[in-house]
Amino acid sequence: MGIMGLGSGDGIMRLDDDQLIVQGIPVVARGGAEPMLGSERIHSVVDFVAAATAVMFFAPIFLVTSIAIKLDSDGPIFIRESRYGLYNRRIELFKFRLMSGCKTPARLTRIGQILSETGIEELPQLFNVLRSELSIIGPPPSPCPNPLQNKVKPGMIQLDKTFSTRKQHPDGRQ
Repeated sequence: MGIMGLGSGDGIMRLDDDQLIVQGIPVVARGGAEPMLGSERIHSVVDFVAAATAVMFFAPIFLVTSIAIKLDSDGPIFIRESRYGLYNRRIELFKFRLMSGCKTPARLTRIGQILSETGIEELPQLFNVLRSELSIIGPPPSPCPNPLQNKVKPGMIQLDKTFSTRKQHPDGRQ
C-alpha cells in the first residue's frame, strides 16, 4: 500500500503497509491476526503496575512466610522451576519451597502443606511478572517447548482455575 502521511506533515501519524504508525510506534495492524503492539505495551504496563502493587501489599506475607520456612526446615526459601514461556523461551518460575530438601525422599513440610492449601507458594511468581516473563492472567507456562505457546505470554493465574472453585449442583446447576 505504501506510505501515506496523516496530520501536519511532521510524521506524527502515517499509514505504512497496513499499519497505523503513531510517533514511530505501530499501533493498529489491519487483518487482526496479530495483537497490536500498542495494546501489548499497555498490557505489559498494567501487569507491571499490578505486580509491583501486589508485592508491596503482600510484603508482610512474604516476610512471615520466609521466616516460617527457615524455622520449619533447612534449605532455601525459594525454589526455581524451569518452564517455557512466550516464544518458547525458557523461564525460571519462583516459588516458595514446600518440601524438605535434606531427606530422601523429600517430604512436604508442615509450612509447605499450609502454603500449598492456601496458594501462597505461588506469590513469588509476581517477581516473574515484574521481569516480564509472565502475565498476571494467561495460560499456564509449559513444562516443555509447546508450539501453541508461541504467541501468548503465560500467566501466573489461569481463568479456568479462578472459576473452578465454584461448587456445582449435582444436576449441573451452579
